[in-house]
Amino acid sequence: MIDYKTLDRDKNGIPPQKSYLGPILKVASKAKDDFTKADLIEMVKKEVPLPSDLSALKTQGGKGKNTIENSHIARAIGTLLFSEGLEHTDRQHYKISIRGSRAYKKYGIHLLNWDVFYEKFEMEREQWESFKEDKYDTNTVFLTDEGYISFRKSDWKKVQINNHKLSFDEYLDAQKASESLSFKKDDKLAKLYFTNDEKGNFNGVIAKVTKKYILLGNLSFDNSNTDVFWMKRDGLEDCRIGDQISFTANIYPYLQISKDLRKEYQKQIYYALAEPSQISKIRHLKHYKLPKYSMSPEYAWKASSFSATTPYSEIENELEMKEYTIKVDYQVTGNSRISAKDVFKNAVNLKHINDYPQFNFEQEKLVPKTQVYSVYDAKDNKLLFKTKNYAKLRQFVESLYY
Repeated sequence: MIDYKTLDRDKNGIPPQKSYLGPILKVASKAKDDFTKADLIEMVKKEVPLPSDLSALKTQGGKGKNTIENSHIARAIGTLLFSEGLEHTDRQHYKISIRGSRAYKKYGIHLLNWDVFYEKFEMEREQWESFKEDKYDTNTVFLTDEGYISFRKSDWKKVQINNHKLSFDEYLDAQKASESLSFKKDDKLAKLYFTNDEKGNFNGVIAKVTKKYILLGNLSFDNSNTDVFWMKRDGLEDCRIGDQISFTANIYPYLQISKDLRKEYQKQIYYALAEPSQISKIRHLKHYKLPKYSMSPEYAWKASSFSATTPYSEIENELEMKEYTIKVDYQVTGNSRISAKDVFKNAVNLKHINDYPQFNFEQEKLVPKTQVYSVYDAKDNKLLFKTKNYAKLRQFVESLYY
């Protein structure tokens, strides 16, 4: 039995819902047969006995067996069903799941629901490692339940890595990591990439035009549809917003680094379009608007290959965690007046700018325009690298760790 005083307790002195998660999995793991919810509640009450005065406390307006104790246990059961620590055997009976059993063995009676939830990822990781080991040298593309996984080194070498490094093992893991994405268009582009000689026929409406890129809305291909998609403007310079076009384009894979649910950097493989040809205008929509529930152009931009470079502010965080710091100075290049807003649009963290003038957002000031990046060893403040070129800064940062 478990002493209820060893668990967290609410203002009434009764273990709350979260404190019953571990005890529920404990008694469920010992049960020889499937059990109903009522059976499980009684088993847990015997495992974590409360004094009679606490056990008798009713919920507000409660009658009969509607006690606070029963209510907390019942809600904890519902939580474990949601996180799949328990599973149904039929409409009325339950049993502990493999996930719940593993989580209980690992964390014991003080486990949290997140422990059960994340056990799913651990199980998937183990299954993936086993699959990867079995298929590693097959030089084949496999269609799994979640998407395409290529074990061909020829496909690995075609990935656009945007100045990063990507080993073959990392390429395999990046494909697996991409399966959990909600960008279904990428799944469909992957299918075209692997089954249609890396090409496809597309239709879409020009939703936004910049100097170098266009945003396609209502993009359709292979009997599929997606909301919006960025691509380079090369070959589409004559297109205007509202033009509905048909074209053929090559599909290419590229590496993108983003943060996962745990705020850790993760490599993933996306697919994008390039080198459009056989372009024809279908019609022009004078007042074209993106679909009401479409992904916003700004979010589409962040999810595209063209914004894959890590912003400076994030590089700074990487370096500070790795015991390096970047300082940013400004070098005067001319007596030009620019708005304070223009300065603040830059991704530079102002805390590292030396003697930066403090001024009102609407006020204009004479400020220098060229940024000079300096990388220092945080321990002895030794200057390691200095450049005006952001791309060279990226290369140096990566050279520190790769």
